[in-house]
Amino acid sequence: MFLRKFLDTFVAVLICTFGGILIGGVIIGIFPEINHPVVISTFVLAGTFIGIVWAYRHDRNLKNTETTIDERKVMNQVEFYQAKLNYETDSWDLSKALNNGEDIVVIDARSPEAYTHEHIPTSINIPHRSMCEATTSDLDKSKLYITYCDGIGCNASTKGALNMAKLGFNVKELLGGLDWWKRDGYETKGKEGVQGKEVKCGC
Repeated sequence: MFLRKFLDTFVAVLICTFGGILIGGVIIGIFPEINHPVVISTFVLAGTFIGIVWAYRHDRNLKNTETTIDERKVMNQVEFYQAKLNYETDSWDLSKALNNGEDIVVIDARSPEAYTHEHIPTSINIPHRSMCEATTSDLDKSKLYITYCDGIGCNASTKGALNMAKLGFNVKELLGGLDWWKRDGYETKGKEGVQGKEVKCGC
């Protein structure tokens, strides 16, 4: 780190010093009557001074940037995990909320065909591509909405959650989507719906 700072300063001073000599030479070429060692020395010292000041300010800017980035990392780490709990839910928590009659609405953000094939019980189908003021005008904004799609290989639930949030709804995304819902043993509806089993949460 010290060597890097030294080299940066040295290069900056060297460039500015030569710049001062060059400018002095040009001016003396235009006005030969002022050709004097004092004039040349003045330009050299001015260039050196500018180089030192530039290197100092550059170093301070780097330090400020590094400090800001470090602070941002510390803040965002806490905020990130809090946000995951605020904006995501898992199959167990969703099932528990549904069974307790909590005021939530589950949205299948996939296509109507995928929804007809298989979906989470009580869920409604609003494809993320069609989410807008018109298609959500009948929804109650005081409720919590849970979006889901096929699973971790599909981002329809993320797009749906984003769209719903932009429209002013309180929304969470279901982790793992329909795939993890089924893997955990919960019931599904539709043409290929499956019967659920007793589920025990291990976390």
